[in-house]
Amino acid sequence: MDAAMNPILLSRDGAVATVTLNRPDQLNAWTPAMEIELRRVMLQLSADDTVRAIVLTGSTLQAEEAERIGLVSAVFEADSFAAEAADRARVIATTVSPRSARIIKRQLHESAAQSLAHACQVAAVEVTAAIVSEDFREGVQHFLEKRPAAFTGR
Repeated sequence: MDAAMNPILLSRDGAVATVTLNRPDQLNAWTPAMEIELRRVMLQLSADDTVRAIVLTGSTLQAEEAERIGLVSAVFEADSFAAEAADRARVIATTVSPRSARIIKRQLHESAAQSLAHACQVAAVEVTAAIVSEDFREGVQHFLEKRPAAFTGR
């Protein structure tokens, strides 16, 4: 599909994926086609272990409101948004355990079909598995040794 016609755009910069809502002339008003395409793109990204962070752009939600309700962790000025978001995503992509990123992506994807109680049970199992993982041990070691982490994803 032509980028001008596609309601959702996807770009990659290493381990960072940027998903852009692409209906600026309609203020990115939500449509069934956008939902289908966004779900397809997010499924594709969630299955890709090389994606460590996702930046979503183009939303019409007021930035301050999104920050207040916890949907976003930071708000940037329009002229520095792309660079700031890419920098934040790059930090996540290069400092978070690939194993943890993979588990988080899977849990987010599965949570739509789970009750809160079930999601909490799954999270408890994952925490137990995490504390015996290679990446957990590496996380402790790199912190104690004050060096960059060398996560393996295991």
